[in-house]
Amino acid sequence: MAFKLPNWSELSKVQRETLELDTGKSWVIPGSPGTGKSVLALYRAVELIGKRKKVLFLVYNKNLQRYLESARKYLDSQPRYKNYAFENLEIRTYHSYFHRVYGNYRTRVPLIDPNNGYSYDFAQIERDLVDGRVRINKDHIIVDEAQDFPESLIKALKAADKPVTCFIDDNQKITSETTNYHLALSVLGDGSPYFLDTNYRNTEQIVELSKIFYDDDNLATSKRSGDIPEFYRMNHEDQIEGILNVIDNHPGKTVGIFVERRRMSRLSRNLENSVVDFEYYFTNRRFSIDFESDNPKVFTPQTMKGLEFDIVIIPYFDEWDEFMPRVPEKRLENGRILLQSVDAAVRTRFIEKSIYVGITRAGDNLYCFYERDSDTVKKIKQVKGASIATFYDSDEDSPETESDTRVSWSDLTSGDDVPY
Repeated sequence: MAFKLPNWSELSKVQRETLELDTGKSWVIPGSPGTGKSVLALYRAVELIGKRKKVLFLVYNKNLQRYLESARKYLDSQPRYKNYAFENLEIRTYHSYFHRVYGNYRTRVPLIDPNNGYSYDFAQIERDLVDGRVRINKDHIIVDEAQDFPESLIKALKAADKPVTCFIDDNQKITSETTNYHLALSVLGDGSPYFLDTNYRNTEQIVELSKIFYDDDNLATSKRSGDIPEFYRMNHEDQIEGILNVIDNHPGKTVGIFVERRRMSRLSRNLENSVVDFEYYFTNRRFSIDFESDNPKVFTPQTMKGLEFDIVIIPYFDEWDEFMPRVPEKRLENGRILLQSVDAAVRTRFIEKSIYVGITRAGDNLYCFYERDSDTVKKIKQVKGASIATFYDSDEDSPETESDTRVSWSDLTSGDDVPY
């Protein structure tokens, strides 16, 4: 499953103009899913190393890091970039990068909580950069998925006194400590004069569904039509059969499966005897994802950021309503950590943003399996006047039925009206 990287000639006029923004300045570039933010981030990095610049490319998680590294490997093999110094492009998660930086100075990264190795104290890191106790020895910094970076980290990068190109989408926040477009703009400087207004990944039908979970009217439009997203009501056992049937019916397509982390182990056990080789991302200690392979890949909502697939399957979709965001932390003057409560509205927005991110990973087809009518399922069903989704949840395989009758996958696929 190589990174889908368009050729330079395939980029739109707006995308090329975005890449041509002054590399000596900092820029904040907003864009919704499928507009090419990661593609543009990578191409901007490549153009910089082509000018003999050293580039730091920061991402939120290891999946996106390895995904982009597969794209870098591909570009390094292309004749056009034969003389480019790809060793000058360092792609890192922000945690691993600052761990390395402080390691080079034979010291440890400052922490807010000594018992939490990931609670980096970016306010102190900012002071260390200003005072010269540590340095970022790069010519340019690129940040992808900046909305999931702590605000204090963006300020720390500003203190490095290097140009920063920051790609961001406020609607894709999936962590509690986040940055938004206006904050990044106030810290870094200029906003892009170009608006990425075309979605090249999702079909029109998937974009229409995603609008239910989108906050404003600036969602990029798609020029590509496809199948309406499909929702199947069935028990957990039949959902496993459903996953296998979807994969069997889409040979040669890349497949991403998203499941809440508490379900990951159970799902892997249920799939282990199938003829299909699945790859899973559990935690940093159990990483078996090979982005060079075409095997179906299974992720949690927290680890799917920045990825894309031809087909996305979300089993146990009704259980996404049970998600809780990471509890925000606040450092008090006495050094103690205060765990802040998460109210119902914040929790709901977290759930909706997670769903929004999940469904927009799908390029061509989206399949969701559920056992009960959760609040999210009901919300989708209540949308009228547009073909948002097709629901199969009755013995008659009739769309948008409120019946409590579950059906098996074989029942659903036996009727002439079911598109399989």
